[in-house]
Amino acid sequence: MTTLMQASQQWASRPADERYTSLHAMREYMTRRRERSRATVESTRALTVLPDESDPKHRGLFLGVERGPLAGQQLAPTHQAFGQICSLAATPSPASYFRESRLPAPIIADALNYNLRFTRDVEDVGVLATLGGGDNDYGVPAGSELRAATGPAYGRIWDADIVDALVERFGDGVSGHWRVPGEFGERVTVTKENTTLFASDRDMFVFLADEDRRIEVPDRRNGSGGSMARGFFVWNSEVGDKTLGLGFFLFDYVCQNRIVWGADQYTEVRIRHTKGAQIAGWKRSPPCSRSTTRGRPSRSCWRSRPPARSVSRTTWMRSSHSGSAGAWWSRSRPSIRSKRSGRSRPCGT
Repeated sequence: MTTLMQASQQWASRPADERYTSLHAMREYMTRRRERSRATVESTRALTVLPDESDPKHRGLFLGVERGPLAGQQLAPTHQAFGQICSLAATPSPASYFRESRLPAPIIADALNYNLRFTRDVEDVGVLATLGGGDNDYGVPAGSELRAATGPAYGRIWDADIVDALVERFGDGVSGHWRVPGEFGERVTVTKENTTLFASDRDMFVFLADEDRRIEVPDRRNGSGGSMARGFFVWNSEVGDKTLGLGFFLFDYVCQNRIVWGADQYTEVRIRHTKGAQIAGWKRSPPCSRSTTRGRPSRSCWRSRPPARSVSRTTWMRSSHSGSAGAWWSRSRPSIRSKRSGRSRPCGT
């Protein structure tokens, strides 16, 4: 038995504008953001870091793009994107130094431009921008934001695709069997104060649970049987902050601070955002989700063996849908890291 703090940490740190009261509201936000997003790979020769001349403190920066679909744009980098630019430019000083120092923006821009053009081994950079409301001569909105600056082989998995798949399988995430967990097993009205649905321009995190159809577990405590609920976490970042990850587990209850108590058989998989990362199979049949709605996640979703004492994982995972979910994993075969084994290996081996 263990205590899972992932959801509680999200709940304690997210501001109000990063909390959602249903998967439908989250999907609307992510779909709208994706429609305004443009991703392209550009040579560093086409990128220029520019100081914001209108900033009286001389602290603002833009990333200018000279050609391609974002030609003519001046992209204001997010906190995440600025750190990525500094990393890609291989500057001797980290992003934190530039943020905390009193160096004027023109000096920082010169340092980044020199390193982007002359010290970077790979000349291409993946750029993700969210477009603003104005327009330039190229028909591209002006006033845009730079959300990510990654390597050219970065395999983006969109938050909108993940939430689309969750909505397809679990509905709004508040009214069905699989929903935002209650408090001490009691169902609650989902508000921004108690939700477990979080998303920002940097990442997303979802925690859903089925506390209605509990599983009877023999030898639960001190030789006595008992019941456990089922839950899962899903997290992702489309801007390079973290991998796509899924965590599945049994548990006793969730408290008001969104701490998961009495968790057992926690199994986690992570999919790196490499060039071969795929989301098409997830959207057709999310790993374990088709069968999880029936309370029996697919055996093919992971191969680790259960502890001898605990409820059989085959009970957890038996499903007639294992072929469709397992086929996606066997086709894409992403590199995963199992927390149970601590070793990286292709899924399904």
